[in-house]
Amino acid sequence: MTNNTTTIKNRYFTAELSRIDVRLHGLAYDVTWEVYETTSYDEVDGVITETEKGDHFATGRVKWDGCSNWKFAENCTHHQCGKDGLSAIGEILAACWQASGKIQESYV
Repeated sequence: MTNNTTTIKNRYFTAELSRIDVRLHGLAYDVTWEVYETTSYDEVDGVITETEKGDHFATGRVKWDGCSNWKFAENCTHHQCGKDGLSAIGEILAACWQASGKIQESYV
């Protein structure tokens, strides 16, 4: 998995920072992510270096208090052949949550 402040990637998903909602006194209120299925990827020494985005999978917001809301694509059917792909769903959402906290801290 690769992770920076605007893009998070694993073998199965690519998440992109969509919006930072800044409120009163310049504090980051929530951070919005768009998550896409990955159709192909390049990996070097266990790090995903490049991905090709596929279908939109989910949109999520992580609020200042750690709560998050995720809306999965309408008529979303997601196929995986094993446990690793299913685990990747939780991993990408958790990585977005963690990155959101770091982004929000930078606005304090």
